[in-house]
Amino acid sequence: MTTTSLNLRSSIKSAVEATNSVLSAAECAADDASSAALSRVRSIGRQARGVASKALAAYDARASYGPPLVAGSALALGGLAAMRRGRAPGAVAGLLGGAGAYAVVYGVPIYPPTKRD
Repeated sequence: MTTTSLNLRSSIKSAVEATNSVLSAAECAADDASSAALSRVRSIGRQARGVASKALAAYDARASYGPPLVAGSALALGGLAAMRRGRAPGAVAGLLGGAGAYAVVYGVPIYPPTKRD
């Protein structure tokens, strides 16, 4: 082998080592960033699970607060509409708001179709 081929091999070897070093540093940086992001996502997930369970418990208990919910919805929607549009539109909005709240709180009964003889 000649000195030129040895120099070429050594320069290739040093270039490969430098590339591997840069790639290793980049991989370590990416791992650190992804682990930090993953820990934040896990923390947010835990908090969201707690909030969702509380919301589900409140939603399950909605029937026990039915009358205040229906009356409050009717009063709020009717009052806002009455202030903006007048008494009659306010009364209609209150009626529709109360009916909507009733349907959400107590559910809408679904009757199967009856057969006609």
